[in-house]
Amino acid sequence: MSTPMFEVWPSTTAEWITPRDVAANSGAAPRYNFTTGLGGILMMPGARGLDAPPFLLHYDEIPAIDGAFARHVRAQSREIFLPLYLYGADRSSLLQVRREFLASINPAFGPGRLVLTEGDGSSRFIDAHYVSGAEGDEATEASGFTWAKYGVILRAMDPYWYSGETVERTFRTNVTDLKPFFDTPFFGLNINRTYALNQSIVLSVSGDVQTWPEWQINGPVSGVHFSREDANGAVQEFTMDVTLTSTQSAYIDTRPGRKQAVLLDGTGTNLWDKLGPNPNLWGIQPGENTVTLAVTGTGAGTSVNLTYRPRFISA
Repeated sequence: MSTPMFEVWPSTTAEWITPRDVAANSGAAPRYNFTTGLGGILMMPGARGLDAPPFLLHYDEIPAIDGAFARHVRAQSREIFLPLYLYGADRSSLLQVRREFLASINPAFGPGRLVLTEGDGSSRFIDAHYVSGAEGDEATEASGFTWAKYGVILRAMDPYWYSGETVERTFRTNVTDLKPFFDTPFFGLNINRTYALNQSIVLSVSGDVQTWPEWQINGPVSGVHFSREDANGAVQEFTMDVTLTSTQSAYIDTRPGRKQAVLLDGTGTNLWDKLGPNPNLWGIQPGENTVTLAVTGTGAGTSVNLTYRPRFISA
């Protein structure tokens, strides 16, 4: 007789990364582990808002016709509720835990990051601002001499969860004879000793919704054409006419709310004017995407890095 899964699957781990660490992109370890009690805080049963976000459906009702016609649907920002239990060995310890935690959720520094890791090691995170719930309650059922309960409410402006793993693909020239550029499952990529970089790949993207890539272009180059074709044959594209030496790199961020094109030389020189007219900084859909890159003015050291994180409806 097999053992039920719930008896062998380890607990889901919930961790909190502070707004300051998120803003600094420091890669610091989570400040709190709400599952093990690291930092003096445990998450009790009753968390809400970890699955699907709320959706807003726009529709039209037509006179004399039953029902309605859907026009548009979009995911709204989501609310997350965390029932937390703070504790200390004595009163001084509790005060320290409480004060440090309240400082760690200060929304003035931006969103913090809630990270959930499952028993199989897979993790997803969501960035969210603290809204309310930690005002304090001195009622006998809500606090004691060495403990306190908070019902913390967070607001995630981006309602989707992100994979804990970044996906990276590198396009580069090669001085060897004609040979495959990528191994399976990437097909038909060949580069010869002329340093050509004009290739297509079929990019299989996990996730539930569209995500947007980040690009780093390492010279020498004189221009780049980026295009994506979906399963229905629709093509989206944009170009960048920029001259980079072998020691220079450019960065393009296509993510909504963060879009930028800059020179990675320490100055952050704006390269937005180097993008072609009406650039369509396309995203990549779940499933198969045919991504084509055409680079001119290449040399032996030319390469282009594509990175993205799959996004999901739920944790």
